[in-house]
Amino acid sequence: MWHRYGTPTARAGSGTVEEFQLAKERYENDPDNVKIMFYFKDGPVSPSKLDPHQLIQINEFRKSLGEEGALYWGFNSLEEFERLLRLHITRRVQEYSSDLNCRKDKSQGNQVDEEFISSKGNKRDYEGFSDLVRTIIENVEESWQFLNNIHEITKEYKQASNVCFEELKVLCDINDVEVDKRAVDRVFDNFFRQMHQYVVIMEENVPLFGASLYAGIDSMAEAAKYYLELNPVEINEDRTRTLVSAMGHLRFVLDSLEADTYKLSSFTKGLPNFPVIKDYYNNKTMHSAANIQELMLDKIRANRILLVEAEHVMRNLLKDIGN
Repeated sequence: MWHRYGTPTARAGSGTVEEFQLAKERYENDPDNVKIMFYFKDGPVSPSKLDPHQLIQINEFRKSLGEEGALYWGFNSLEEFERLLRLHITRRVQEYSSDLNCRKDKSQGNQVDEEFISSKGNKRDYEGFSDLVRTIIENVEESWQFLNNIHEITKEYKQASNVCFEELKVLCDINDVEVDKRAVDRVFDNFFRQMHQYVVIMEENVPLFGASLYAGIDSMAEAAKYYLELNPVEINEDRTRTLVSAMGHLRFVLDSLEADTYKLSSFTKGLPNFPVIKDYYNNKTMHSAANIQELMLDKIRANRILLVEAEHVMRNLLKDIGN
């Protein structure tokens, strides 16, 4: 669902909502065999296509579904949607395989797999799985490096912004004294320069982080598919556990970074509340603040959602390996 809620039916506000409600009823009656994967597109919409009434209905419907990640997920781009869908289908196949007990008894399976691996073709498949695991770890480590750089740069910018904020408070809170506009100009010139530099750095680093993360997620889904098809017998469990641990570190930094950028966004949005600086808050500054919002809040949030789903896939794979 994007910017159109749909046409009312006899049972619901739209055909899409009716289909969702029917699926939800089946899910509530049989949660083990029915899964719901519903998606909202959060990408920009052409003003000519906007319908305020439709948007209100969409937001109300979305709020009624509870927290994101249970019955629905959001995405900004087709690239994000493709990866979300691929991860979700992989998870469903993993669960289906586990629920139906499709795997052979461990001792019997090992015996058969050893015969398979002795052949050239299946040995190549096993080596392909091992290569995928190595690729995943490399991508996760690379993502960690980029994300750690982003986190440190954000901390530095936050500290510099706090200094500007305190200086502005001192300049603007002086009662019965004419404000030193030259001093205000100097503070804001410094702040705008720092904000511009921060946006430029983020425009370079955020895509690099996303590219590494996406490459790792693609390899995770591929590795899970390999395991479901081949059930290789000599998977390095320690390597897989290391991968899950590394993903946990990524989530920790993402949560911390999301909190920091939320504070930065609140600060930039609060700038116009200073009466003395309204003339200085021009279009260029508003554009820079909007870039911070898009680069740091929206994209980091989207990457975090993908990472959570990828972690589920790897944990399922780890669980299978341990059985």
